[in-house]
Amino acid sequence: MGYQADVAPNGQEVLRALRTTPYDLVFMDIQMPLMDGIAATRKIRNMKSEIRNVPIIAMTAHAMKGDREQFLAAGMDDYLSKPIQPEAMADVMEKWLGSHAPDGKGEMIESQTSVFDPNALLDTLDGDRSLLIEIDEALFGLRLQRMLSGALLALVLLAMSAIFFRSRQRMMEQTAALLRTRIQQRTDALNESEERFRLAFHTSPDSITISRLDGTFVEVNQGLTSLTGYDREDLVGKSSTELGIWAEPKDRNRFMDILREKGLAENFETKFRIRKDQIRTTLISAKLIMLRGEAHILAIIRDITLLKETEAELHRLQNLLINIINSMPSVLIGVDSEGMVTHWNRKAERLTGIPASEAQGCILPDVFPQLAGEMETIRKAIRKKKPWKNEKVPRQEKGEIFFSDVTVYPLITNGAEGAVIRVDDVTARVRMEDVMIQTEKMYSVGGLAASMAHEINNPLACILQNTQVVLDRLSNDLPVNHRAATACGTSMDAIRAFMGKRDILKMLRMVTDSGERAAQVVNNMLSFSRKSDSRMLSINLREVIDKTVELASNDYDLKRKYDFRQIEIIREYDPNLPPLPCDENKIRQVILNLLKNAAQAMSDANTESPRIILRIFQHEGMGQIEVEDKGPGMTEAIRKRVFESFFSTKEVGMSAGLGLFISYFIIKENHGGSMTVTSDPGKGATFTIRLPIRGENK
Repeated sequence: MGYQADVAPNGQEVLRALRTTPYDLVFMDIQMPLMDGIAATRKIRNMKSEIRNVPIIAMTAHAMKGDREQFLAAGMDDYLSKPIQPEAMADVMEKWLGSHAPDGKGEMIESQTSVFDPNALLDTLDGDRSLLIEIDEALFGLRLQRMLSGALLALVLLAMSAIFFRSRQRMMEQTAALLRTRIQQRTDALNESEERFRLAFHTSPDSITISRLDGTFVEVNQGLTSLTGYDREDLVGKSSTELGIWAEPKDRNRFMDILREKGLAENFETKFRIRKDQIRTTLISAKLIMLRGEAHILAIIRDITLLKETEAELHRLQNLLINIINSMPSVLIGVDSEGMVTHWNRKAERLTGIPASEAQGCILPDVFPQLAGEMETIRKAIRKKKPWKNEKVPRQEKGEIFFSDVTVYPLITNGAEGAVIRVDDVTARVRMEDVMIQTEKMYSVGGLAASMAHEINNPLACILQNTQVVLDRLSNDLPVNHRAATACGTSMDAIRAFMGKRDILKMLRMVTDSGERAAQVVNNMLSFSRKSDSRMLSINLREVIDKTVELASNDYDLKRKYDFRQIEIIREYDPNLPPLPCDENKIRQVILNLLKNAAQAMSDANTESPRIILRIFQHEGMGQIEVEDKGPGMTEAIRKRVFESFFSTKEVGMSAGLGLFISYFIIKENHGGSMTVTSDPGKGATFTIRLPIRGENK
């Protein structure tokens, strides 16, 4: 027949061929991979070039009622039913080619492309040999028509008809049997696949939907009805927009943009509004699919509301735990089995100046050198899975000694071994324990002093009493003395003259004076060292301070280095100051400590004309005591630390550094007052005590 033919494996290749070659006629199989014949025809008819008018003949093996109308509606011009007869194909070609038919001379026209490659075409047809046979039969007729023309073709056909049709009949019978088997297999496989899909679709705990691109539901499973509260009849045929399911309409726009761009969307998080106006958080995964030549959306929707609420609660608890850890006054550090930092709380940040982001991932000694010596013990505690504690670990910072308790708590997290290290600054506790020890020592010394005072009082009383008796028996005023002198052959005048010559009477009066002073010292010691309940009584500050000055003047330690009686004491007392509610013994302890410190400071500085000024007056509703000395004064750095425990400017062993600390505690905590100091180097120091005039028992 002299026609040239090309073969394309699918609809997409047909479109590509038509864009490059102006074909006169297209035979289009309906069922093709990737793009079927109907879809390809629609695209051809929508082309802008003249090729859109090319005649298209449909080829189908399963023509059913209504198919012809469907083919024509798609834009096809005619159709052939398989198996295709060469005569029928020739008639169709003659009908639609018209003036394009060849001249009929019968010469062979070579095709520019391979018309029929059985192996390649079999691959294209997914191994469907039955369809290959049908195509071969049709092309066989075309090849014959190419080679033969006119009467010669008729003679050849007549000669070959018997053989051809017998062979063709046998082949068709075999092909039909094979096709029936293949169709049954495909039908069974399709039914099985459809059943699996149906079961998966309707039994899935997740919501599964099939919808058009405009959101209209074509099919939904029970999962969606359970999620939304709508019945299936309420959903199918209506769109998600119409039902108001998308809580945020802009989310659907973003969702569709992703689908159009990528063909699928994975784990798209959004919120659905269900019946009763409730909001549920969902996760959508969807894919574009083709159903009956139309694009649809297959979507799987998972309700993650409970998961999100659990995550939020977990996040809240995590924040709470972090806040608790960061608000603790202790240093908390998490480490793994190799000593690498995993957690670092705010106290650790403040103590080291290293933020958690920098500390995490570092070896512990590099960021917390104080624990470098404890690393082996920490690893041992992790290995043995037993807590370990080391108390009062000293560390030095800026010339001062601080103490910490270090506790290691082994733990296992996600199968990995590690530990939480807690570091507590116990410096204040250690110092308070030392204060208590010193206080107990002072109480012990006080008790010893009281016992000694009692023991001294007895012989002292005997001395004073007998001295007074001696003076009485040497007196001229008693007649009994004269009689005793006469009986001894002398007179009282002679005896007193002798006593005067030898200063015996003067010595006896000195013994009496010294004994009385000793008795006063003993009484002061007893009063100062006597343990008593802390009771706030109205006291006269003038009397308390004067007694304390007298006690200081008899202090043995002061006398060894500097006689307190050589210090000029200037008293500036306000006579109108009312009695103040105080614990007399504790106030006396504070004043005595200030007097001793002043005396020692002036002694160490070899101060000429040492002087202490004591002031008592009322100021701003408070009773105020000032103790001013003429000593060497102090620097600002020392002044800021004088009330700290264990701080002392004296030589090691000369002072525990607790005197002013205890004094400050007595005034501040026991009396609700205040204690300050003003000083400049070389200008002495002034300690100021302020006490409430009307106070409460502390």
